Amino acid sequence: MFSAPLTDNSYRNATAIAEVNSESDEESIFISPQEDYLIFCRYTDNTTWMDLYISYRDANNQWTTPRLVDASINSKDWDRRPYVSMDNKFLFFTRLQIEETGLKESDIYWVKTSKLFKPFVYRPVSSFTVKTGEPFEIYLPTDLFNDIDGDNLEVTLETQLGRVTFDADEMKLLGTANFEDSHLIALTAADSFSNKVKHQITLVANK
Repeated sequence: MFSAPLTDNSYRNATAIAEVNSESDEESIFISPQEDYLIFCRYTDNTTWMDLYISYRDANNQWTTPRLVDASINSKDWDRRPYVSMDNKFLFFTRLQIEETGLKESDIYWVKTSKLFKPFVYRPVSSFTVKTGEPFEIYLPTDLFNDIDGDNLEVTLETQLGRVTFDADEMKLLGTANFEDSHLIALTAADSFSNKVKHQITLVANK
């Protein structure tokens, strides 16, 4: 899949969407009017055939790694041709049942997008530097995570470090750097449907 920006009423050269393309076949792309997410179908294998995937655009204008759409939407048949209603509330798609003798059935399906949209990392951060043995306060971006549904996300901290806490209201890490070199921490965002996404951040300690 390729994209070409429209500038001064003309399109520039098309470039491949590297984050989305793979060695498999991608097709039937739907891009939201705001261009903040896209849905497409990808050939998976000879068991589930074509499945729907979704990718979100982050704050750096990059597409996130495509995620397989909820298992209650995808099937063992050919799931294709996605389309989302203008209010972002309903997903429509087609499903083909193909047997050795040919096409058995083709129909149109729809579901509520509560099973489609998941939390995603909107403004990723990779690392922060702290000083060994000293207290620190790190303010994370308030829009570190996002959800197309506009759902309020619950963000929690996962770490094996002692004396490190997380203030979800202010998106702030607090603690003392009682470690050397570097350490990974993980923040998890969950929506009201228990859909989750995890983002890892490296704390780099300097003496």
